[in-house]
Amino acid sequence: MNIKSRIESVDIFRLLAIFCVIMIHTRPFLGSTLFGCGVNNYLGVFINQISRFAVPFFFTISGYFFALKISKSESIDKAAKTTLSRVFLIFIAWSGIYLFPWHKLFPLGEFNIVEALEFIKNRIIGNLKNPINFLFNGTKGHLWFLSSLIQVIFITFLWEKYKLRLSIFYVALMLFIIGNMALSYSKTPIGVDFGFYTRNGPFLGLLFFVSGFKFFQKDYKINYLKSGIMLSLLGVFIQCLETIVLKKYFDTSAISDYFFGTYFTGIGVSLIALSNNKVFRIPNLSSIGRKTLGVYGIHYIFIDILKPYKMQYCGTFVEIVFTLLVFGLSILTVYLMSFNRGLRKIVE
Repeated sequence: MNIKSRIESVDIFRLLAIFCVIMIHTRPFLGSTLFGCGVNNYLGVFINQISRFAVPFFFTISGYFFALKISKSESIDKAAKTTLSRVFLIFIAWSGIYLFPWHKLFPLGEFNIVEALEFIKNRIIGNLKNPINFLFNGTKGHLWFLSSLIQVIFITFLWEKYKLRLSIFYVALMLFIIGNMALSYSKTPIGVDFGFYTRNGPFLGLLFFVSGFKFFQKDYKINYLKSGIMLSLLGVFIQCLETIVLKKYFDTSAISDYFFGTYFTGIGVSLIALSNNKVFRIPNLSSIGRKTLGVYGIHYIFIDILKPYKMQYCGTFVEIVFTLLVFGLSILTVYLMSFNRGLRKIVE
């Protein structure tokens, strides 16, 4: 397969992936002190786990299109500079946006501009005192992905530019194993403790990014759709098995960010997306899928705004509506923002 132009099915899966990211963050049917409902069942864990392909998918597709950009550019330096500059701008812009206390914006009658300015000042001071945390997380937890993406792009760029002898894939695989040992396997006999969260940084994202990068470079002669479905099913099976075993014998959280099976799930879904099968060519949805970066950036604003109302009610209907509201409001806002040339740079 040799795809060199925009892949409509990838945009469809971007839309699916961003919905899954929102489900991870809104936690339907899981219950927690965060949202106030005492619901905790197998459905919530299952939804959470099958949604975990989303961020690995974003890393993989980013790697694929970074390789595409290099192939079309005058030099690898120019491609890397353009890509890194764009992602860094988006990271800084959303970090600035999340300095504002969105969780206090409603009800409007209770909003106090003086308190808001004080909140912003304290957030700025806090980030200046801990610049390392800012570089890895930004001003809101979910922005770790953008920071990690910058790091894996830069590492891949250096490896390709200087043609280092050791394959970057093996380095990425080693980091992925170590990252999991310090994350989902931290309580097992093979677990390690580095004193920091290995989800952030290049530990787990690099393997997916490099895999996507190699998919483009090698142009593997396989059926992407069939291979993707098989890998996805294998990944879900391994993830579920890991979840059950680690929870039962080591009291590990059933909603950990990554397991070893996550690799197969993330790569499998990416292959399905890259297949460009006619089933996944839906122009109207594809156009929305092109704005998923903006949806990723903005969706936590609506989680923060709606969370107080969510905490007042419990039930299946509320669980579903909360997630759909965050998703819908995020898409609508990003669509409106895209009409502005300046804002378009951080949402598309």
